[in-house]
Amino acid sequence: MTDITLDKRITKVGDAAKEAFSELHKIQQKERLLLKTGEEMIDGHIGSLLAGDVVIIAGAPSAGKSEFLYRTIEKIMSKEVNPNAGNFVSLEYSMEMKMLNKLLRTTHNMLGKKKSEILHTPFNEEEALKVREYYTNLQDDRRYVVQSPVTPEEFYKMTRDFCIMHKDAEAILISADHLLLFTGSDKQSVLERVVEMVNLLKLEFGNVYFLLLSQLNRSYNLTIKEKSNDMIPTNSLLFGSSFMEQIASYIIIITNPFKQSISQYLKASKDRYDYLSEFFGEEDKNGRISFNTCGNLFFFLTKIRESDTPFKDLYIKRMDLTKEQLDKLKQSVEVKTELPSIPSFPTTPVFDATPINLQSFEPSFKDMQEDSPF
Repeated sequence: MTDITLDKRITKVGDAAKEAFSELHKIQQKERLLLKTGEEMIDGHIGSLLAGDVVIIAGAPSAGKSEFLYRTIEKIMSKEVNPNAGNFVSLEYSMEMKMLNKLLRTTHNMLGKKKSEILHTPFNEEEALKVREYYTNLQDDRRYVVQSPVTPEEFYKMTRDFCIMHKDAEAILISADHLLLFTGSDKQSVLERVVEMVNLLKLEFGNVYFLLLSQLNRSYNLTIKEKSNDMIPTNSLLFGSSFMEQIASYIIIITNPFKQSISQYLKASKDRYDYLSEFFGEEDKNGRISFNTCGNLFFFLTKIRESDTPFKDLYIKRMDLTKEQLDKLKQSVEVKTELPSIPSFPTTPVFDATPINLQSFEPSFKDMQEDSPF
C-alpha cells in the first residue's frame, strides 16, 4: 500500500462540525460577541454579522455610498454599538478620498458650514471645541488606513500580514473604497482577482469582516422613469456582478432618484405601507402610492445570505440637511419642469434617521493630544 499524506486542507466532516458547534456554544454563552454594524438594514436579519461576512455597498457616483461606509465603520468601532470594540482593529483602503477630503466633509456636516468657509475661515471657539473632539476621536490606535492604490496581489499581502499581526483581535474589519480603484489595466480581471483574494482571506482568518464599495454600471441610467418599478435596482447593475454575487453576504444598492430628476419614486400598496406615510407622495387611481424623493435616500438589499426577515429588503433614510438646504430642494421640485438640467445637491448625504423597511412592492422585489493642530 502506497503511503499517501493527505493535504491538510482535507478534514473529516465530524471534526469540522465539532469546531462549528464549539463556536456556536461560545456565541450562545456570550463568550464570543458577534459584530454589530449599528445599521438595522444589516443587523436586523440575524442580529449581527458573522465572521467572514462580506458586505458590498454599491451606488452611482455621489449617491452617498462612501459616507455610508465611513459612518458604518465608526459605528462598528464604537463601544456603544459593540461593547467589545476595544479589541477590534480596522484596515481601510481609502483609494479615492484623501483624509483632507474626509475632514472637510465631516466638519461641513458637523458644523453646518459651507466647505468654502471651512477652508478659508478659522474656527470660532464653539466650532473649535467640536472639531477638537472629532480630532481626538481620530487618534485611535485601532484604525489603520492605506491612501494609495494597490494591486490585488499587494492588497492580499498587506491584508494577510495585517490579519496575522492582529490574529488575537476579536474582529478585524477590512474596507475598500472602492473596488474599481485597485490598479490594473483590465478592470474585469482586477475585480476577479480581488474577489479571489477576499475569499482566501475570509477562509484563512476566523475574525475578519469586509465592507467593500462598488459602482453601478452605466445601464442604470437607462431606467430613469417617474412612478415606475423599472427603477428597482438588481445585482446585474453591479460592475462585475457575477463575481460580486458569489462573494457577498449582503449587497446594498443605494439610489438617489432625486438627483436623476425623479420626484415620485416607484409604486407601492398604500394599505400595506401605512407606516411609511411620511414618505407618501402621489396616489394613482388604483390606490397605489409613489414615494417622495426630496431629501431621501433609498437602500435596496439585493442579496441577503442569512435572514429571519428576508423580505425586509428596502430601507429609506433621510439626508441630514439644514432647513434651508431642504427648502431649496423642495423649491427645485416645484419648478422642475422649468429646469433644463438635473438639480444638484448642496451637500454630501449624511444619515441620521432610524431605517424604515419596505417589505414588498407591486410587483414584489426582493483630553486632546499634545500635538493637536487646534
